[in-house]
Parts: sequence; structure tokens; C-alpha cells
Amino acid sequence: PTTCRWQRLVDRFQEMLSWTGTMRLKPAKCRSFGMRKFINGRPVTRRYNIGTADERTVIYTPAQQTVHSSFDPQLTAVGTPIKFIGHDVMPFKFLGMFVSHDLTDTYAREKLSATLNTLLELVDARPLSGWMKVWLYNYYVATKLSWMLMLYDLPL
Repeated sequence: PTTCRWQRLVDRFQEMLSWTGTMRLKPAKCRSFGMRKFINGRPVTRRYNIGTADERTVIYTPAQQTVHSSFDPQLTAVGTPIKFIGHDVMPFKFLGMFVSHDLTDTYAREKLSATLNTLLELVDARPLSGWMKVWLYNYYVATKLSWMLMLYDLPL
């Protein structure tokens, strides 16, 4: 599908929400993401609605210098541009998993490592005997990290 079709889907979704009378689309909470093949990492120029009053030319620029790269599809919702996930400071969470524009899990690894260090320091700082700390590692630390370890395919 082209970005023109994606924009049409966003517009139809907006119409459907306005039909409900109580729900509305919030562009500030929306994020966009597109993937395509870029030859030699060069931007791609596309013309839409050729020969009509809505004719427009759009330039898509790759976010990474690879053959297949993410790009900003330049979608709008309620007349407001939808932010590209590559412009956010941190990746967004989708079904508990952090998704970044370059599809790497670097942020998740760093977050997992920071969480583990924080929890280990928290347990170590307590004046508890050895077996009590082992119990906390098993039932507290492991439980806190289990979801992230389940979501990401991390090498050993």
C-alpha cells in the first residue's frame, strides 16, 4: 500500500469516529511508521493525484542509510501532522514491547540492564541475611524482569 492509501485509511477512521459523536482522533497520541526500499539510500519523490486539484509531490527520506529503511509517511489526522516514531526521544510501547524506528532493541536492552542494576542495588542495600536476599532475587527481581525477558529475543 502507498502512503496515499494510508492517508485515506486515517481519513476514513476519522469519519468513523466523528460518526460516533463521542469519540475523536487525537493526533498528539498518534505515531506513524513506514518501511520501503531506498536505492543507494537516496530519497524518493512521489506524485499523487496527478491531474486533479489535489495533486501533490512528496519526498520520502530514509531514516537509516540502508537499502530497506523506515521513513516518515507524512500522514495527517484532523489536519495535524502525525509524528514519525523516529522523531521521538524514546521508542514507543506497543503491546508491552518498545518499538524504535530502526527496529533495534538497543533501548530495551539498556532499560533491562538499568532495571536489573537498580533492583540488585535495592536488594543488596537491605540488612537481610543471605537466604532472605536469595528469596527476594527469586520472587521479586526475577518477576520484575520476566516480562521483558519474554518479549525480546536477547542472545545469551
